[in-house]
Amino acid sequence: MDFHLIPIKTSRKKPKTGDVFLVQPIKGVYYYGKVISEKSNSKYELIKDFPLIYIYNQTTTNFELPNFLSNILIAPLITNYSPWTRGYFYTIGNIPVTDEEKNLDCGFKDFPITDFNNECPFFRNIHGERIDYKPQFNTSFGLCSYKGVNFEICKILGIDD
Repeated sequence: MDFHLIPIKTSRKKPKTGDVFLVQPIKGVYYYGKVISEKSNSKYELIKDFPLIYIYNQTTTNFELPNFLSNILIAPLITNYSPWTRGYFYTIGNIPVTDEEKNLDCGFKDFPITDFNNECPFFRNIHGERIDYKPQFNTSFGLCSYKGVNFEICKILGIDD
């Protein structure tokens, strides 16, 4: 799949919990995203200090902060800071994280390569702990860069070259 995210503006400022950002997969159409937790606090060192983000199926054509966010577009992701430093995410403000967002039924699909005592595949919650059901919103377990965000957004929007 080709890369489609269009840079908005670079930033070296680390995202904080509640930060609302824009991502532009289609020229002039911005999807809202939100930092749900600035650190995922996973038991896995590789991803524990990186933000958990939601991308919403809510768009804008300008840089206005919405009154509220709802309707998740893609499964939540744990990402690094490269989407901000490369300009693919642009923070426009901060809205406190709601209880609904904190309690979203989400998780990550994992395979026995990280846990040899379990069947393939199984699911983990956002802290890396095994859960015994398939969450409503789920994606592969691990750290997702801007390329992974591009893949997930383009897949759900049907953008393919």
